[in-house]
Parts: sequence; C-alpha cells; structure tokens
Amino acid sequence: MTVLCSRIALGFALGMLAGPVRADETPRPVRDHFGDPLPAGAVARLRTCGRVTAAALSRDGGTAFTAGDEGTIYRWDALTGRERGRYLGHKAEVVGLLLSPDGRTLFSQSKDNTLRAWDVDSGAQRWRRDGLNASGCRPALSPDGKRLAAVSRPNVVELVEAATGERLHELTAKSGGNIWAVAFTADASAVLAPMYYGPVCRWETAAGLRLPELVLPPGPKLYL
Repeated sequence: MTVLCSRIALGFALGMLAGPVRADETPRPVRDHFGDPLPAGAVARLRTCGRVTAAALSRDGGTAFTAGDEGTIYRWDALTGRERGRYLGHKAEVVGLLLSPDGRTLFSQSKDNTLRAWDVDSGAQRWRRDGLNASGCRPALSPDGKRLAAVSRPNVVELVEAATGERLHELTAKSGGNIWAVAFTADASAVLAPMYYGPVCRWETAAGLRLPELVLPPGPKLYL
C-alpha cells in the first residue's frame, strides 16, 4: 500500500512539472465575428461595400473609419470589426478622411466637390463647404487640429478653420501645373504643396503670405 501511494505521488508531481495535458496542441485560427478565419496577425475584418478609397484610425486604435467610391463613410470597432455607424451625405468618391486630435470630429473631402465635418458620436454634419474640386488630392489637418488645407482648384489650396469651416485664406500656387498633395509643417506655421513636375509651394499659415518655393533635385531619367 505504501509503495502504491508513493508511485501515485510521484506521478502527480511529474504531471505538475510537465504542465497540463492537452489533446490538441495546434493553435486555433483567429476568426472574425462572422466566424471566418483571419490572416495571420490580423485582429479584425472590416466588411465594406465596394472599394475603400479613404481611411482613418483613432489615436487609441479602437475606432476605424473607412469610405469608398459611393460616398458613404463607415465607423468601425477596430478590435472586433463590428460596424458602429454611418455618415451619410457625400454623393461621390471620398478622397480623404481626417480625425481631429481629440477624436470628436471627422473631416472628409469628396469628388462631389465638398469638404465636410462630422460629429463622431452622433453622425451629424457640423459644417459643409462647396466648390472644392479635390481631383483626388487628400486634404491635410494641422498638427494642432485648428486648420484644414484642401485643394479647391488644380493650383489653389483653401485654408479653412476646422471648428467652423470658415475660409481663412486662398493660397494660389505661383508656378503652373497641378498640386498633387498638401501638408503642414510640424509646428503648423506653414502649408506646403508640391506641384507635378515642379517646385514645392509654401505659404505662411497665419497670414497666408507666399514663402520662397523649394526646388527639388531632378529625379532619375528613364530611357525607353
């Protein structure tokens, strides 16, 4: 009896050291809330309708926004992939989505020639500006969240007050050609707009004054 008890105790001790016994050590695939498996490293799947042309993510990574060529903007739980709301109003492809630093306002520009601001929680439209021909160029939000820069014509950038949508300055590129991007400097003191096959145009944010252009070195030439 003593020998049997010793063997049972030894077996128990060895089992504790070896860890729990599992019938299947193969890791189970991560699945979305529809039950479909996700690719390796993915945590959620956003099931959108049509082509996604713009996206934004909250600073905490918990909320995602997407928009497509039909104009609808979707709000998602980025951790589960569940839809949390829609923002309706655009009539054409959305080319850019921007989220304010506090996460309360979503800005969007569309090929329907409008720039809009949305209340994130309610989905209500806060303001709208018409007559901005984005031509596929994504708008920019200043680092402090106070101003928006959006292309309104091929060689014109409109500087807008983010809180109200009021136009502050109309910034016209001196050089010919089209603007293909807009951006703010890190301190939000200047707006930059590179031109197709041209220089980078610059303006002072506060007064809208034109600054000296930046001429980029020529790129490599291709011979066909």
